[in-house]
Amino acid sequence: MELIDHLRRMAGNNLWSNDRLYRAVLQLQPGEFEAQRISFFPSIKATLNHIL
Repeated sequence: MELIDHLRRMAGNNLWSNDRLYRAVLQLQPGEFEAQRISFFPSIKATLNHIL
């Protein structure tokens, strides 16, 4: 596989992953996005902000 093909596949996977993540976040109940969590980051919002 050539490098350009690999990069295109990785970009496609990133698009698919982001779409799946955003769709899941949109299904959260009001307040769940900012709700305190027991994790490395204190909320889903903080986790996604870190990823960004």
